[in-house]
Amino acid sequence: MEIDVNGVRCHYQDEGAGPVVILLHGFASQVYTWRHTIPALGKDFRVVAVDLPGYGASGKPAGFEYDLPGFAKWLCAFMDAIGAPRAALIGNSMGGGVAYTLATSSPERVTHLVLVDAVGYQPRRERFFLFRLMAMRGIGELLMATMTRFSVRLILRMFVYRDSAQVSEEVVTNYLAPLQTSGGRDAALRTIRRVSFDAAPGPDPCRAPTLILWGAKDRIVPPAHASLFLRDIPGAKHHLFDDCGHFPQEERAAAFNQRVAPFLRQSASGPRALDAEGRYSGVHHEGL
Repeated sequence: MEIDVNGVRCHYQDEGAGPVVILLHGFASQVYTWRHTIPALGKDFRVVAVDLPGYGASGKPAGFEYDLPGFAKWLCAFMDAIGAPRAALIGNSMGGGVAYTLATSSPERVTHLVLVDAVGYQPRRERFFLFRLMAMRGIGELLMATMTRFSVRLILRMFVYRDSAQVSEEVVTNYLAPLQTSGGRDAALRTIRRVSFDAAPGPDPCRAPTLILWGAKDRIVPPAHASLFLRDIPGAKHHLFDDCGHFPQEERAAAFNQRVAPFLRQSASGPRALDAEGRYSGVHHEGL
């Protein structure tokens, strides 16, 4: 489906009925990353997966604000355009940073928050080394211009997925395609040079019921960052997926959906398991 939002042609998938759940992909990603999540959650919810401006099949305007506040502002307009004044947000990586930004700046718009290997506490000097290289003038352009099936396959197998066997040729095709257009490459470079992965919380802490999910072997955003979200989000719950990389929604799809669906069914006003300091203290590992 396509819709125009604030002058940006936007591609999205809209399936199911019920409370609205919006899925937000990360940097250099797209709706494709939610291919296992959409049908599972669509049984109980209206699931909307959107290609953010600059990514996937959405428009890639040069003048867009490719940073977390810019994406969050646009997301509010997108929600209005699809008739969703409030929604649960699930964000992976940069998409998690966008979701967190909206949950702290416009809390009335967010019913539930699921952060999946999310950015938020990663200053530039601690970014994934390829992101630091892409941010350099000249070097970034060279890296983008030389993106091939071989290089994308190598990056996915070495750094993104823990289980390299899951990096099929279909996966490579879908992650390479947006970077084969000049608009896609330019949008990626604008993002990596503008977006702050060290996103300060808004004026108030996140109040939405929050679930923090992480791949225990993530090489892009280390799992230790989950504890920083736990520190700053009262009542947040946390689960680590063992032997999993940066995309739990892809690598551990069934387990991911089994965690997310029950959480989203909980009422935003339901009980929370809090410790003496007002935070959820449990960290769950598979098999424990």
